[in-house]
Amino acid sequence: MPLEEEKRTKEQSKAHSSPWYKKLWVAVSVLGFVCFTLIVNAPVLLLNLEKLPGDTTRVVDKFLGWYYDDEDWTGFWSSDPEGYVDIEDMELFGDVRLELNSLNCSSCDFN
Repeated sequence: MPLEEEKRTKEQSKAHSSPWYKKLWVAVSVLGFVCFTLIVNAPVLLLNLEKLPGDTTRVVDKFLGWYYDDEDWTGFWSSDPEGYVDIEDMELFGDVRLELNSLNCSSCDFN
């Protein structure tokens, strides 16, 4: 009896086993996608790889130049815009009159 049961389980496992392509369909699909992408985009990939060292050097030089220029700055940082020269002589704040009115204030008395 036990031999017959073992034979049945082996036959059942053989019947339920899938072919190799059904077991590896994910890996085959991913590999196919990668190969297709490399073939289609190969010219662009090669151009970008050719430009990469020069672009990397340019970006690093810009960053380091900015960093060291900032580090050597001996002044102070402020939020004032640049270009103020003799602001008193420019007389920007002569007779300035500012009047504010509220349209939605019914209980306010401004007079």
